[in-house]
Amino acid sequence: MSESNGHGKLIVENARRLIAGGALIIDTETTGLGEDDKALEIAIVDAAGTFEFSSLIKPTCHISEAAARVHGITAEVAGAGMDAEALWPIVHLIICGSPLLAYNAAFDSRIIVQTFGPEARDHEWHCLMNAWMEFHGLERWARLENVCHNIGVDACGHRALGDAKAAREVLYWLAKQEG
Repeated sequence: MSESNGHGKLIVENARRLIAGGALIIDTETTGLGEDDKALEIAIVDAAGTFEFSSLIKPTCHISEAAARVHGITAEVAGAGMDAEALWPIVHLIICGSPLLAYNAAFDSRIIVQTFGPEARDHEWHCLMNAWMEFHGLERWARLENVCHNIGVDACGHRALGDAKAAREVLYWLAKQEG
C-alpha cells in the first residue's frame, strides 16, 4: 500500500463497508464514448457474488465502429435486446437503495443517465478505478484489463457481465489489503 497518499486505510475500509452493505457493481457496453451515446448492454452483479443480471439494449443511435471493435456488439446483436424504456423499471428495481460501483463510475453513471433518462441520476456511485489509483498512488488511468492482470484474475474481455465480475474482483482485492 502506498503510504505517501494517506488514503490506503480509508480505501480498504470503504471497500469492506461496500461489500458488507450489499453494493452492486455495474458495467455497460456502449454505442461510443460521446455525450449522445447510449448503453447497448448493462450488467449488474452484487458484491456478495450471489446475483447477476445482464441485458442487451436495443440501440437508438448509431454504434461507432471503434466501439463495436472493442465489445463486438453489432446493431443486429443489440437489436435482440430490450427497449431502454421497458428495461429501466427492472434496472431501477434492482439498484434502488443500493450503493453502486463501477470501474469507471464517471463514465458508466453518465451512460446510465444518457440511456435511461434523468430519473436514473439519483444514486450513490463509487469508482473502483479511482480507488485502485489512489491506493497505489497512481495519477494515470489504469485499464481494468491491466489491473486484473496485476491481481491475477481474468479480465473477461469487454462484455458487460464479464467486466462487472472483474470489477468485483478489484473490490475484493482492495478489501483484503492491510487496513
